[in-house]
Amino acid sequence: MSIIISNIRRQEKGTATIGTMPTIPVNEDHTSGLWLPTDIYERELFINLKDKKVYTREGSNIVLLGAGITFEKVTAYAGGGQANAYQLTKDKSRIDICATDSDSVKMMSAVIDSTEKEVINNSSKDVNLFPAIGENFLGLAINTPITLAAGTRIRLFVFENGTFTY
Repeated sequence: MSIIISNIRRQEKGTATIGTMPTIPVNEDHTSGLWLPTDIYERELFINLKDKKVYTREGSNIVLLGAGITFEKVTAYAGGGQANAYQLTKDKSRIDICATDSDSVKMMSAVIDSTEKEVINNSSKDVNLFPAIGENFLGLAINTPITLAAGTRIRLFVFENGTFTY
């Protein structure tokens, strides 16, 4: 009887740039020439050494491991406005596609005891971030958006039911 020992050496995708997250490719063919250096397959790991975070992909979501937080990939509603704005559903949302300045997304309802929300504008355009219909951001009138500049992020907390603050 013999013992067979097998060694596996893996190299994961990663970065040493603060704030860099993995992305979802436009197709599953990594040889197509359309893949970005940050694109990952399902169940592939992506390590950000500076942020000390490890991510993987589950379907069309990027998942931060160890935190139980799922990032949703968002396309801002073309033409803007609150009524038809893309409804955010996760604690952390990343806007990857925004065709023109003032395209829009809207928050879920502000409810006391809900977790902190983070919205990342990963696009090259400014996005209007609306509160849920009939709600507001602290200090602003009901249904008034805030502008999330290209390449920025915002963390929001519930101040009171119906009102987010940042």
